[in-house]
Amino acid sequence: MKRIVLAVALLTASWPAAGMQGGDEESLMNAQPVCELALRAPASVYFRGARSRGYEVFSNARHQEPLQIQVEHRGAPCSWSLTVGSATGPSHPALEGPGGGRLDYEVRENPNGENLLTADFSAFGATALTGAFGEGGQAETLTLFIEIPPGQIAPAGAYQDALTFRLFRDNTGFDLADERGVMVTADVPAALQAAIGRSLGTGLVHTDVDLGQLRSGLRRTLGFTVRANTEVNIAFASANGGRLKHDRSPASIPYSIVFRGETFSPEEGVQFSHAASPQPETQEFDLLIGEIPGGGLAGSYADTLTVTITPA
Repeated sequence: MKRIVLAVALLTASWPAAGMQGGDEESLMNAQPVCELALRAPASVYFRGARSRGYEVFSNARHQEPLQIQVEHRGAPCSWSLTVGSATGPSHPALEGPGGGRLDYEVRENPNGENLLTADFSAFGATALTGAFGEGGQAETLTLFIEIPPGQIAPAGAYQDALTFRLFRDNTGFDLADERGVMVTADVPAALQAAIGRSLGTGLVHTDVDLGQLRSGLRRTLGFTVRANTEVNIAFASANGGRLKHDRSPASIPYSIVFRGETFSPEEGVQFSHAASPQPETQEFDLLIGEIPGGGLAGSYADTLTVTITPA
């Protein structure tokens, strides 16, 4: 008898009674489909800059890098919300780089839209994108725009920050459906500007200096201005081997340069290193006339002194 009772118990536990099966089938027929949502996003996006050189610190050109995010849906109708968060915090989201460098940046719904970027993924309103789907399978592609506002001075190097996109059902901020991380990267190339006697610029700048009546020991202070986002080298070189040459004869007058307390002839070129200075910084040097042989031949004397400033 024990074996018969055990068999009945197993049969009863495994199958519903005949009168219950119809009710279960009716429940399944009346069940509503659920709303299923998913995100598709690239793993990373690179900020190319206005001239495909990255973020140029001395340029005022505006550039926005597109980023496509796809919201996918299937099943029951539902609404959704999408937020964008930054790994660097809600108060000051930024791309971080070498030497503590930071670049503020924004994520916009459209080129002139509001900044969506926030580190609080539950913050809604202006910081959230919203939409809705009907029943079935649909997808919506969103094109967002990443912008690094011009005018920021940052050290040269690679910068990055991690974005987190979070997708919610029903615009409540509590029912998280999916999330994706996107790494934003940007290169800041080495840049410098310099000037001698006029406004800052790049490339070749020059000025003429009149030393007046030459005499032995004459000292004249000159200067140039430089700013850069990287360490630079400053080199002095003379076209005439460190001498002022007479305009109509082989006669010449030697001179020296005094820079940072060091006196030297620019005959073969002398180089100094200089730390990055994002603000315009004036560097002064002295031109010191040497001994004039026999009092000097009357006439005009000249030389071209080249000050070359390059990234280190």
